[in-house]
Amino acid sequence: MASINDFDRMNVLGGDHSTHQEYVDYFSKMDLPEEEIDKRVESAEDFEKEFLIALSLALILQEEGRMDIERVRRRFYDGYMAVGNQRISGTDYLFDRADFFSDEASSVTLWHINSEYYTSIERAIQMGKVESQVINGYAQFLEAEKNGFTKKQWRTMRDKRVRESHRGMEGKIIELYDVFNVHGYKMLFPCDTETDNPDPSEIVGCRCSLKYLK
Repeated sequence: MASINDFDRMNVLGGDHSTHQEYVDYFSKMDLPEEEIDKRVESAEDFEKEFLIALSLALILQEEGRMDIERVRRRFYDGYMAVGNQRISGTDYLFDRADFFSDEASSVTLWHINSEYYTSIERAIQMGKVESQVINGYAQFLEAEKNGFTKKQWRTMRDKRVRESHRGMEGKIIELYDVFNVHGYKMLFPCDTETDNPDPSEIVGCRCSLKYLK
């Protein structure tokens, strides 16, 4: 268990560094309804704060020579669940993603603990963007299912920044429960990480979205 002093230091190191406008700029460029953009911005900000606390804990433990990867993993997991429960509470998708993410994030952090980027605000922001896409992408799928949509269409930003492997997906329509084949990876929606564990190069910075159809 972390001591009271540990929690105080974690909060100071984590602080309130949320970069609201950066998230607004990122998500508002996607082909999404305004309400959906707001949800993704909010989740990204919440993820950032939780991840900064986990990264701060890793730094504290490293500095004091009492590193414990399980404590860091658990902090990532608890933070992930706190945010994910606001959008897809009780789903297997959430539990599976929280497990995988916390294992991966804690291992990578400890492996690169002496590299400044891996405990930085910049990394927390990047992870926040990705995980907001993951959680809200699944939440949007569940909402479409609930509302009787039967098909879905992949939408890119149709600009020069769209990665080559996603450009060919533009406008593709499939059945609601089918998966897209994105550069050899199966995805239920853009940034879906649980159906086929795609390479990060297919997810990080992705601005694609879905339009659900009846």
